[in-house]
Amino acid sequence: MKIIAIVGSPRLEGNSSYLADIALEAAEKQGIEVEKISLIEKHIGWCVGHVECGSQPFCLLTQDDGTAIVEKLFSAAGVILASPVYMGTISALMKSFVERTRYRGNELKMHSRSVGLIAVASSTGIEDTLACLERFVTRRSSLPPGKIHQVGGKAKKPGDAKTNQELVNKARELGRFMAEELMHA
Repeated sequence: MKIIAIVGSPRLEGNSSYLADIALEAAEKQGIEVEKISLIEKHIGWCVGHVECGSQPFCLLTQDDGTAIVEKLFSAAGVILASPVYMGTISALMKSFVERTRYRGNELKMHSRSVGLIAVASSTGIEDTLACLERFVTRRSSLPPGKIHQVGGKAKKPGDAKTNQELVNKARELGRFMAEELMHA
């Protein structure tokens, strides 16, 4: 079993990335295989909305990393999506990636049995960002709402999440809970 974390922060050491690390570390301690993908390190082109989308077994934009990451997302037993809050919603990196899943069509669903969502804001937009990520998951999976877990909190500057013990504990608990959920599924 594997949990894959996809992080949409432009900062490799950003707050949402740090919290994803905490969650993955907790899951790994429970014996779950983990992998983290930071979208900023990958080359992912924009969705161009061509009419063949959904009728092909792959994205026609095969010159980038997007298709391979989408396949990992759709095959993982557990998924964590982590994004900072930018302009009241998910980051542009996360939005671009989410749009690139379109080629899978509406009938092909993620295999995840547990999903964790992480959103970090300097002030507002946490709820809207989590709602955006949850909408994506509910459209791309058959998971009931009780299997989609959320962690949101505030961190004003890069690195502030490390000093927010409540937020760190929530991320750790998310990883533990997802691991237990996968082991008992």
